[in-house]
Amino acid sequence: MKKLFSKLNLCILFSFSMLITGSCTKDKPADEINSASDYYVRFKLDGNSILYTKTAEGNINVVDNDGHYDCSIAGLKDENVSNKGTMVILMVTTNPMTTGNTYTNFGTTSGGNVRTLLGAISRYDDAGTFFASWGDEFSSSAVDSDTRINFTEITETYIKGNFSGTMYKEINGNAEKHLVSEGEFRVRRLP
Repeated sequence: MKKLFSKLNLCILFSFSMLITGSCTKDKPADEINSASDYYVRFKLDGNSILYTKTAEGNINVVDNDGHYDCSIAGLKDENVSNKGTMVILMVTTNPMTTGNTYTNFGTTSGGNVRTLLGAISRYDDAGTFFASWGDEFSSSAVDSDTRINFTEITETYIKGNFSGTMYKEINGNAEKHLVSEGEFRVRRLP
C-alpha cells in the first residue's frame, strides 16, 4: 500500500513538472493553445462547472521502469501556479491504453472495463487543498471507489476523453468528499 501511495505522489509531481516544462514548448501560439475550443479539462464538481484552459497537457502509454504503461493528464487554471486550481488524471496499466475501454480503480477487468494498477483523479482547489480518489484496495465500505476514465481519441497531437469519480480531502476516506461528474478533456499530447 505504501508503495502505491508513493507511486501516486511521484506521478502527481511528475505531472506538474511535465506541465511546467511542456508549456514552454508549445507548437501553437499561446492565444490559440489556451482557448477552450483547442485544449481543456472541464468537469462538474458537486454539480458546479469548472473549466481549465490555461495549460491542458498530457502523455499516454509512457513505459515506466517496471514495464507498466503510464498516463498523466492535467489542466491548470493558471499556468504559473501548479498547486492551486488544477485537475490531474493518472493511470498505470499493464497493457497499452486504448480507446473503447473504461478504465477504473475498482472491480476487475471484464467486458470493456479495465482495472488499472493505479487509476486516480486528483485536484488542488483554488485554496491549495488537495483531494484525490481512492482505489477499492484501500477503501472501506464507507468510501466510494468509482473513478472511470475513457479515451475517445488518441492521436499524435492530442488526447481526448472523459472521466468521473469521487474525491476525498487529503486522500482521507473519513474527510469531506466531492463528486466529479461530466468530466471531459482534450489535451495537447506531449512527446
